[in-house]
Amino acid sequence: MHPNAQTQPKKPKSLLLLEKQERPMRMLKACLERMGYRVLTSSSAEWTQEMLEDPAIDLLIASISKDEEGAHLELLEAVLGNRPLLLVEPEADQPDTIEPEMHGCSSVHFLKRPFTLDELDTRIKQALLPRRS
Repeated sequence: MHPNAQTQPKKPKSLLLLEKQERPMRMLKACLERMGYRVLTSSSAEWTQEMLEDPAIDLLIASISKDEEGAHLELLEAVLGNRPLLLVEPEADQPDTIEPEMHGCSSVHFLKRPFTLDELDTRIKQALLPRRS
């Protein structure tokens, strides 16, 4: 590299966080921003679908609960293949809400509640790695 050449600062990855509950959304958003991510938020599957038209969004993080399963799964199936997904599932002692076929998809990553911020950051970094063809 030429000594006078300036390096461009690395652009932060953009995450879209789908979380119906306001308090967990605010807390996660603040934590993710401190980790260096640009974070957009949505509390509905419909609004999320509109926001995902923005090609600058690198990853969708969706919190799935049993009572919202139908609407979110429709959204997630529509998004598959366009960008990676990180699905935050209910606590480990609750039954899975995600369709078994999604567990085999290379662009879908999972994180069970409860989780640490280190676990969340690791899963995000894994999800953002280039996919193998």
